[in-house]
Amino acid sequence: MHELAHLAWRSYPATGLMAWGLWFVLRGVRRCRAAWPRPASGLMQPLGWMRGFRLTVVGLALAGVGAAWLWQIGWLLAVALIVGFGETLESSLDIDAFSREQGTGDR
Repeated sequence: MHELAHLAWRSYPATGLMAWGLWFVLRGVRRCRAAWPRPASGLMQPLGWMRGFRLTVVGLALAGVGAAWLWQIGWLLAVALIVGFGETLESSLDIDAFSREQGTGDR
């Protein structure tokens, strides 16, 4: 495992991981924005917003892991994994509750 962390060419996969994560962040923010209340209706779509939030959190966690690997920052790796896992789990539970409330069963 030590060899994986200190590869001479680690910048390529780490940068790719960060780019992939930021692409997820962009898609998640777009989903959140689409679910935000419109001036005409004034209604928010909480299920859509939570799905966008979860995608954003996953993207930020991936970008954080890539940055931690690239710059060899151990605490950033720990924060990215812990916060990413915790928020993903919590938002998944919220999405499940919203899906059951709406009767969609869509997960």
